[in-house]
Amino acid sequence: MTKELKVNLLPAKTFRYLKVNDAKLDLSGQKISKSESKINSKIRKSFDNVNTGMGKELDAFVSEYAEKKFIKVPSGKDKTVSIKNLNQINQYLFIVESEGSLTVTIENSGEKDFSGISTKFILAPKSTAKLVVVQTLERKGTYFLDVGSDVSDDAVFEFVNVVLGGEKNYVGCNASLIGEKASFVCDTGYICKEKQSLDINYRADQVSKKTQSKINVGGVLGKGGSKTFRGTIDFKVGSSGSVGGETEDVLTIGDDVVNKSVPLILCGEEDVEGQHGATIGSLADEVLYYMNSRGIDKSTAIKMAAHASVMKTASKIEDKKLVASIEEEIDRKV
Repeated sequence: MTKELKVNLLPAKTFRYLKVNDAKLDLSGQKISKSESKINSKIRKSFDNVNTGMGKELDAFVSEYAEKKFIKVPSGKDKTVSIKNLNQINQYLFIVESEGSLTVTIENSGEKDFSGISTKFILAPKSTAKLVVVQTLERKGTYFLDVGSDVSDDAVFEFVNVVLGGEKNYVGCNASLIGEKASFVCDTGYICKEKQSLDINYRADQVSKKTQSKINVGGVLGKGGSKTFRGTIDFKVGSSGSVGGETEDVLTIGDDVVNKSVPLILCGEEDVEGQHGATIGSLADEVLYYMNSRGIDKSTAIKMAAHASVMKTASKIEDKKLVASIEEEIDRKV
């Protein structure tokens, strides 16, 4: 088995000394068995060209080692899938036919030395799919989440991701907007502290005309936490009339934090609109003064701000019971 995988590659490299062009997923010491699960070869091949955010090396690794499951939503039908009992490495393949609707919720929790999830979506015209992933693993071990989607005409892919646990975390998502007026919306919230690390690579490939993408990432870096965010909006030739934007908000609530942000907009078409922005830092003295004047001490004010930062993402989840559990986990960890 390969000891190390190169993942989360930037599509356009920058200076090597910055160490953001890619990440290394260390598999040494992991006891991983090859999967016995099989999926029809025709179905499997239909997903071969669905690119994921973490890259080809991880995709090949998942293909060999993951327990696999295939789900199809017929035209005009609605389906909800809840996944809680995960194997060591898991892959879920979804096809949503025209005007179908799919909501997938994955909860990854407990004590695991190594845990991996890969999901791929193929969305037919006028279909919708929403993927919600909530990770509350104990703070040890390595975790990855790899997502890929091909989005056809007037279809919408939504991805909501909350990362609160784990020690070494890797997340990637690629949305290929191959149809006219295809849309991609991504919201991510996280807490990283006490030697936790999070490496993110999100990419929107806007291929066809009048596509839309929106990437929102916000979280909390506590003492000893580190985070790298790569966010790419790629306007391909032929994507005229398309709009894409990415925003990032990082709240630092401790010393010795490491934050790396790489917002990237690639443009092969003239008639497009791309935007990116980021705010990074601790609560301003004026804010703390105002809160204190209202009887709220500094520690409580920081906890409130951290809570609000992650709950901005969690509010996109319809399952109120799951949202309540996320709130409890935030309060426990801040």
